[in-house]
Amino acid sequence: MRKFWPTFIPLALQAATPGAWEKFPTQTNSDAWGLYDYSDGVIYAPNWFNNSAAGPNADPYIGAAFAATTANPPIYNQGLWFFADELVANGAFIGDFNAAGVAGLEVDVFISNPELLDTCDITFNSNSSGEDITYFSIDYLGSEFVSESPQWWFLNYNFSEPWYVVNAAGTDFEEVEITANILASVIEVGIRFFPTVTNTTSWAPLVDSYALTPLVQAPTTFSDADDGMFNLAFIPGPGNQYDIQKYNLTSNDWEDVSGQTDLRPNAAYQFETPLIPEGEFYRVLTEAAYTAVVTPTVP
Repeated sequence: MRKFWPTFIPLALQAATPGAWEKFPTQTNSDAWGLYDYSDGVIYAPNWFNNSAAGPNADPYIGAAFAATTANPPIYNQGLWFFADELVANGAFIGDFNAAGVAGLEVDVFISNPELLDTCDITFNSNSSGEDITYFSIDYLGSEFVSESPQWWFLNYNFSEPWYVVNAAGTDFEEVEITANILASVIEVGIRFFPTVTNTTSWAPLVDSYALTPLVQAPTTFSDADDGMFNLAFIPGPGNQYDIQKYNLTSNDWEDVSGQTDLRPNAAYQFETPLIPEGEFYRVLTEAAYTAVVTPTVP
């Protein structure tokens, strides 16, 4: 497994937001992200593409072109590392992932020249041991992004999957288990791209919809009947949303209860409905909830 890494300075820890979703709606959001360029070892801000030509369907994103490392002929063979730390969205992407209920990291990528991409990987940094340690996902090979026409690809990598760190000798990578202690002190998340070593074409990988994947957990529910009413209550979890559904005995299928979908309560939630002689069945369906984040403009 081939990897590369720079040295970063640990940053102050903030609170993580499960389901934090970076859509890059503004130039300020884009500028808050960091871009480490392996060609010169300098951190830049990524380029922001507002996609204004799409009108109301505009979906902004970020990206950057690989830099030339030789002049004649030009060779573009050094990687790019996009990352978010405490400067992004008031620290929504860093903090105690274990306590917040963050199950993994996800992102959309656009690879215009998959034959010229060697690998990309998802990353995060933790200083749980007092030292800034970077954790790397598996390598996604350029060949995995080949399609009839360039398109956006969804990458989702959970903390239960294999992750890797640089070994003690600093010469190779070894697999590690991601523990609750490691996830308690996340100070950065990111994604890296490496072109092929013989790449002679200037092209740019693109990034959108970077998010903290919420841990989906069935809520604790309570039910009772009183004064002719059936009461159903549940305690919500972080980064989750809920649909209350009723079983249709005619169609033998579950159906959403009107007005009781996409619920995101901040405290215990209660639903009540009149009791009927025939009886009814209800359930609470849970799914991941995402919240678009905004990085405030500094005066």
